[in-house]
Amino acid sequence: MSTRDIVNESYRDEQTIGTPGAGLDGPTNGTRRLRRRQTLNKILDFIEDVSQELAQDGVGELGQDEAMPIPKLDLRDDHDLGTVDEQLQYAVFREFQKKVMDLDKELRNFAGATRQLGSSVGILSSAHNLRMRLSGILRLFRENAAQLYPSITLRDAPEIEKRPTTSKRDKSWYRRAPWLNDILPAVDTLGPEDFPDQLVYLARDFNTLLEYTNDFPESVDDRLNAAISLLDDDLKYWASCLRTYKGQFRTPFVRRYLHSISSQLGEQFCQVASTLAFFTKTGVPTILLAQRHASQNLLNMSTVAAILSAVTATTLQFSYTRTDVKSVVLTDAVNACWFTSLVFSIGAAANSWLAVTWKQAMYRSPRHRLPWLVRTWINQASLVFLVASVLCFTLGLVLFAYSSGQAAFTCILTTAFSAVSTFGLAFVTIWFAFEHRTFSKYHGTKWLSDVLSEGVSWFTSKLIQKARTTFKVIFKATMCMQPNISAPASAHRSTGSANSAREPRNTGTADVESNLVRDESELRSSLPIVASPLPRRAFWDGNAHRIATTPVGTPAPNDTNGWLPSVVPLTDSPGVSLRFKRPMSPLLRRHYPTPRQDTLSSDPLRDKALVPSGDQVKTAMHAQLLTLHSAHSFTSHTSMVKHLQFSPDGRFLASSSADKTSVIYRIGETHEVHRKLEHQTGIAPSQVSWSPKSDMLLSRSGNIVKVWRIRGDHKQIIERPTSMQTISWLPHHDGQSFLSVEGSSVYEIFLDGDVRELYRFDGLLLRDASMSVFLHLLCIGVRQDSPEDPHPSNHARVEKQIILYSMIHKRVEHRVPILEDIRNVSLDKSGQHALINYSDETPPQLWSIERASPESSNNPSAQLVLRHTFIPRGHTKFSGVSCFGGKDDMLVLCTATGKFGHPGDVYIWDRDTPRLLHYIPPRFMNNDIRCVAWNTSSEALMFATGMHDGSVTIWKPRPPDDGDLQQSIPKSG
Repeated sequence: MSTRDIVNESYRDEQTIGTPGAGLDGPTNGTRRLRRRQTLNKILDFIEDVSQELAQDGVGELGQDEAMPIPKLDLRDDHDLGTVDEQLQYAVFREFQKKVMDLDKELRNFAGATRQLGSSVGILSSAHNLRMRLSGILRLFRENAAQLYPSITLRDAPEIEKRPTTSKRDKSWYRRAPWLNDILPAVDTLGPEDFPDQLVYLARDFNTLLEYTNDFPESVDDRLNAAISLLDDDLKYWASCLRTYKGQFRTPFVRRYLHSISSQLGEQFCQVASTLAFFTKTGVPTILLAQRHASQNLLNMSTVAAILSAVTATTLQFSYTRTDVKSVVLTDAVNACWFTSLVFSIGAAANSWLAVTWKQAMYRSPRHRLPWLVRTWINQASLVFLVASVLCFTLGLVLFAYSSGQAAFTCILTTAFSAVSTFGLAFVTIWFAFEHRTFSKYHGTKWLSDVLSEGVSWFTSKLIQKARTTFKVIFKATMCMQPNISAPASAHRSTGSANSAREPRNTGTADVESNLVRDESELRSSLPIVASPLPRRAFWDGNAHRIATTPVGTPAPNDTNGWLPSVVPLTDSPGVSLRFKRPMSPLLRRHYPTPRQDTLSSDPLRDKALVPSGDQVKTAMHAQLLTLHSAHSFTSHTSMVKHLQFSPDGRFLASSSADKTSVIYRIGETHEVHRKLEHQTGIAPSQVSWSPKSDMLLSRSGNIVKVWRIRGDHKQIIERPTSMQTISWLPHHDGQSFLSVEGSSVYEIFLDGDVRELYRFDGLLLRDASMSVFLHLLCIGVRQDSPEDPHPSNHARVEKQIILYSMIHKRVEHRVPILEDIRNVSLDKSGQHALINYSDETPPQLWSIERASPESSNNPSAQLVLRHTFIPRGHTKFSGVSCFGGKDDMLVLCTATGKFGHPGDVYIWDRDTPRLLHYIPPRFMNNDIRCVAWNTSSEALMFATGMHDGSVTIWKPRPPDDGDLQQSIPKSG
């Protein structure tokens, strides 16, 4: 008996027993029992569903020798595919919404905790404005997701999206400040074009909150500063990127980019929310304790000042009315000092109470908003007045001792002790003031003692240097005045005496200095010259166009100041090698070509229509997919296989490996190794590419491309100045040129190494490029900004772009922003479908190249449209390896890490629907598929996989007479 039958039987027994004595409460008890029964049935349904899913997933312990269980796949219809993708994207938005609401909750808690602090109005207002900004941002992303995925029914907006209510006083203040409506507009008035400005305003609101939070020097949280600083960088960078697509925010590709930004933004919000929660728990109590401690100190200072004023007022009674004094001057001085002390003490008490009231006020201005005079008066006036009052009272007390005729011993003791206490008080006060200044200037990196030590060392060094200079001058003057110091000196004296006979000798200061200079120069010329390794500097010799060296102090040619010229001529320099002079000349002439006019006959997309594939072909391929098996395995490589490619005629397969070898396999009735290509030196080959005629093979290793013949010998070695990302043969030019992606440029290169054409993409670091038969260049790359432009906090958040470039019109037709990390791109035979692979476990996507609508900006002839995202049911981590396959490239093959956590899963999809047609479970427990290639020229389905251990496996349908699916695989080395 099942559990559900037991529940139903117990319910019937309970109903039968309770029927005779039900009374007035019978119906109520029956209703309750019915509800309990329904609840139990729902729980049982949920348990059964979970059990079935676990049974389908094959959850269980696997032994080391056990085979991998094959999960039961659901080959879904077309509408189910779209539903899965939309539900995943909706889950992304729901996660973003949850994180925004969590941040809003932490902002409310933070504002509530800071209400008890002094000067908390800045935090309260900034938190309020930030919450309003978050409501607008959430509404924008919600509407964007609703427009991007219209089949998703969005729920009503949560409480955060409703504009916070304000009091009558706040509403009147908003009416008096109309500028605030421009900064904080109503949520309902925002549109997609407001995304860049709203992101900038959001960054500013976060910085304002951080500024008011850091206004409390008692507790500065580095975690909060770092989190908001990183968020500020990302917000400004995304706003800068989005401004590039002004007027295109309602297009699908920009909406998808915004939807991707929401997931990254949610992670930043989560980090800020966690730091805010930590600061609310630890930082706010610390600030409150410090403010109470400061208030208590001010109250103590006020008490001391009040006591001092009372003592001063009492002592004044004995001085200002005395007439029997020895000196009226001393009595007037005593009264002046004590009256001044009384004024300062009363001022200290009053300022202390004023400072306490100001520090505890909630609506006081923040510290960085106060004028310097007000801030200094509130913080320092009480202490300065108290010290001045004590000094004046002490001085008056000393003078009173002398004016009142006290004994000499009393006067001396009073003077001595007063001097010591006054000196100590003044020294400590000055030290305290300079400590505060040192901390404000160096932010705790240096103490006052360190600054004083550095000052003493600097003063001592300057004093010693000045003394040495003075001693040298005196010594030189003394040496010049000595007779018979040397032969040149005597000759000079004789010459001087001869001249003195003709001219009267002037003994003034100017004559002495001139004689001193002449004597010094002659004395220096008389000394022997000693060769020493003098420091040298380089200068540009404009005549010879080369670098020369001269000792320091020798002026360079045409350079009176001894510095290099600002402009150096480089043209017609015999020392510069123009290695690529012949191919670069046409590049310079073609760098800015004249744009051609669009005509109806010049656009290939208007002449050739997409021909749909027949159902019979798909049915035949589907039947072959069900019998796919590993027909042959090669073990020629000893390390990871990096790239695979079949020849266009389907007779050969080429591979490149990390063991610095490339292998050509012959594909036919029997599969065998045709040639093994050795790369003795340099970098291991990372890519191979077959010529259109299948007679030559390219291998790329860093900045070197080797051209191989089919028999395995070199035809040409091409060395480029920079490293190449990818290479590919051009579909035209009769197989005499290939495409090379280098940095921000794409080159068309002949087999002799000459550059035929150059295509530059400024501001973009290219990763891959593919050329279609319609002369469209599809490029993927990473955006590069200048150092002055905003940059993201993490390199993973840099914008990536998919660019469709028309080689006919010499212009960019379409530009699509992507946030995910793009790995590579491939085009099908028709040139109208592109397969985009990602390297961050993101599923591959199918894009189509279509004719642009007349309403598109800049009148492009073609545009990119996202067709499908290949997503299976369950959690799948894709490896970023996929390719087209089948007849007319109707299939898409991709590899992934399956739900069991083991690599090697192979998925085969229908390109047009996209429907999952076949799934191949992993054959090896710890071997990852690194690359795949499909033989498009084979009559039967055939593809190859390159493994991490260096093996290459050929997959094809099983012959009809072959029955065992687990037969041994022949191997060849």
